[in-house]
Amino acid sequence: MSTVIQFLIVIGAILLGTRFGGMGIGIISCLGLGILTLFFGVTPGALPADVCFIILCVCTCSAVIEQCGGLDLLTAIGAKILRKHPKHLTTLAPLVMFFLTFFAGTAMVCFALQPVIFEVAYRNGIRPERAMVTGTMAAQCAITASPISAATAAMIGLFIHYGHPEISLPQILMVSLPAGLIGVLATSLFFMKWGKELDKDEEFQRRLKNGQIESPKIVELKDIGLKGKFSLGFFLLGLIYIVLAGIYPELRTPYAAKQPMGMAATIELTMLLVGAILVIVCRPSVKKLASSQILQSAVTTMVCIVGCTWLADSFVAANKDVLLETFGSLVQAEPWTF
Repeated sequence: MSTVIQFLIVIGAILLGTRFGGMGIGIISCLGLGILTLFFGVTPGALPADVCFIILCVCTCSAVIEQCGGLDLLTAIGAKILRKHPKHLTTLAPLVMFFLTFFAGTAMVCFALQPVIFEVAYRNGIRPERAMVTGTMAAQCAITASPISAATAAMIGLFIHYGHPEISLPQILMVSLPAGLIGVLATSLFFMKWGKELDKDEEFQRRLKNGQIESPKIVELKDIGLKGKFSLGFFLLGLIYIVLAGIYPELRTPYAAKQPMGMAATIELTMLLVGAILVIVCRPSVKKLASSQILQSAVTTMVCIVGCTWLADSFVAANKDVLLETFGSLVQAEPWTF
């Protein structure tokens, strides 16, 4: 009975946290842990430090690249692709936003593409929501498929935290990348005929005739200088190294060392090295880094992970025997229920 009550407290704390959103999820989760500790004798487990350090290092590097203009260059490349092939916007926009997020590690690079998608759709008689909805969904899917996103960093750290260091970046990408692409393609195909065509939509035509719909302005893209190109290129080299180091452990084995570095340390060190070199070479405004939206989202993510993971881990550890006895035989008999 005690385990059931504790479980309800865990679920209740997380659900209550979602009502506040953002950091509220992690903060309210810690309230649930406090209740378990004070009234049920649950000993708090270890904090997921590796997860938070990976997120902080990756997002710090991304913030530096943003200040150098590298993320603007990614956006400009995506916009040129969409404008060059407007007839395939509904299927092309999600793929472009998926791969932009895949390379950047954050979906925020795609926000600047939304006005471009609307502009291209309007001028070619395509319902804008088809590409805009699927594009936004694709960007979110790509977060879990990007080798340097906070979500992937969290997964690597959590596998290490729970005693499964053998499940690292290559194994995660082997699942998340094809799964994400299949999902994006399926969604874009589903939305290809979503809603009426604009020339047959009576409400749209009525508003157009009454002047209630304004023609979108052409979105002017920023002129990217040498710093932006260098920062993006150098960042992609770091990205390639991380992926290869995950596949070939010898690439992350220090000189004269017998054991390779863990993937968590490899990602952290690589991202900070890339960021350090870019700060020296490209001279971005370091003072503006702290106010970067990317770093602010990193702090929010870390608070959420600390709260939710700490709460769940402590509950499971305190009730491990009961949970194994209750569900162990069921999972062995019916593996699909796992």
